[in-house]
Amino acid sequence: MGNRSKTRSPSGATRWLKCGGSVRLIEQMKWESKGSIFTEEGSCAHKVAETLLKLPKSEHQHYLAAIVNSTGWTTFGKPEWESITIDKEMLEFVQIYVNIVFETKQDEGTMFIEDSLPLFYEPQADGTADAVIINSTPTGGHLHILDLKFGKGVKVYIGPQLEIYAINAIEKYEWAVEFELVTMHIIQPRLNHIVSKTINMQELAEIRDKIQKGADAAISPDAPFNPGVEQCRFCPGQTEGTCLALAEHNLASVGLDFDSLYEDKVSAEMPSLELLHDEEIRIILDNAPLIESWLSNLKKAVYDKLADNQNFPGYKLVEGKSNRRWIDEDEAYMLLSKHFDNEQILEEKLISPAKTDKLLKHESIDLIHEVQQQITKPKGKPTLVNESDPRESVHVNRSEEYANDFDNLN
Repeated sequence: MGNRSKTRSPSGATRWLKCGGSVRLIEQMKWESKGSIFTEEGSCAHKVAETLLKLPKSEHQHYLAAIVNSTGWTTFGKPEWESITIDKEMLEFVQIYVNIVFETKQDEGTMFIEDSLPLFYEPQADGTADAVIINSTPTGGHLHILDLKFGKGVKVYIGPQLEIYAINAIEKYEWAVEFELVTMHIIQPRLNHIVSKTINMQELAEIRDKIQKGADAAISPDAPFNPGVEQCRFCPGQTEGTCLALAEHNLASVGLDFDSLYEDKVSAEMPSLELLHDEEIRIILDNAPLIESWLSNLKKAVYDKLADNQNFPGYKLVEGKSNRRWIDEDEAYMLLSKHFDNEQILEEKLISPAKTDKLLKHESIDLIHEVQQQITKPKGKPTLVNESDPRESVHVNRSEEYANDFDNLN
């Protein structure tokens, strides 16, 4: 296996294709991934999937029974991550992915699991595709790239990462097969999100040229920065709060610059809402997710420094607010029950419909239907989103809104 590309990895392609300057920044940072509880959970799920796909189907149940409720694999070995459990829920979601992979492969097809693929734009490095399948068509080969996404935060769609894997796989196996089609699949079982995209060789060749140009541009000494929501979301420069270009971009979005901050002119120069034009308000709102994420990561970076006993001028850590709780609930109950009725000191609450779903997984269809008849989903509170959002716009009854606000004040 070759080396991993630290700055132009397939998984980070959206970043470096849209912001070439990020490659130079990450090199200057000497950044190394610290991992997270979420990446470790994903690593466990991928390891289980890999094992299942390499085992005969007849051995699956024995393997699953052996590992359920066991401790999962960890990459970074941090104590708090050693408690990751391969529970029944994880196994059920992984099985969805595994079933799709097996269904995709024809009887005479060829399957490669965790396939190491040299990067066409950086041959000394490689990437790993979760599953590569080569099926036959009447006129050639049909390549399938399948990618398990175990996260449940944001839906993932077909993009440069899978396109790179497809190009790499074609070039790795074209000596044996004359390919005709490529289908890329993303399976995100925890969000019930499965997407596929099929393209022909001509389309893939055009994508290759575009990615090659972007990869070359990204390692140019003067590659420009281009802050934006997509490219900054997982960029180390954003998550660790060190990207000057992003800071300047965010300040400019609200009409500020560093000179204003240094000279304490913010309160005098911040434009009032009445003086902003609609287009200026739109620009600020378009950049709000990026600004909010950036501020959150800045705070975390300073918190981490102070928590590690480093000094940070102008800030300190203090004890935050907390709620009182019983030292021992049983002892507190014994004391209170001597003076009050149970109705006064105990609370009972029915579990939510979401929690009920887990109870009903293996129950009869009739019971599931009967329970569903007891559930209603009220309309959500109107939420401001970009017009590209696929949901239909709603009409707000301002008189009802004002009435609710008045009730909340009383």
